Amino acid sequence: MQTPIILDHVDEINLNVAEWFLQISSQAIADHGKCHIALAGGNTPRALYELLASEKFADRIDWQHVNFYFGDERAVPLDHEQSNFRMAHEALLDKLSIPATNVFPLIPDLENLENSAVFDH
Repeated sequence: MQTPIILDHVDEINLNVAEWFLQISSQAIADHGKCHIALAGGNTPRALYELLASEKFADRIDWQHVNFYFGDERAVPLDHEQSNFRMAHEALLDKLSIPATNVFPLIPDLENLENSAVFDH
């Protein structure tokens, strides 16, 4: 069993997670040619997304081979100030020029939210 890492500050946590992301995504791309990431919403991941898009990490990850999915979305239009999609674009995706074909948003049916929760594939 791996020893837990205990950190005192959120900046340390984000730096450790970003380094871990770098390792995992690089390995996935090397092994499979792609990396698939589900993004979290809300305000908590914003600083991590901004760190990943910073000079420290942006050039160390082959972003063109990363696909982004959304783990949740609010019942608002995608360009709304409370949209998780918008936050991820502002903090990460737009800064890295991620191709639209690599981004898979959850698109809420604002007229009938039950339709948004059904995935028929």
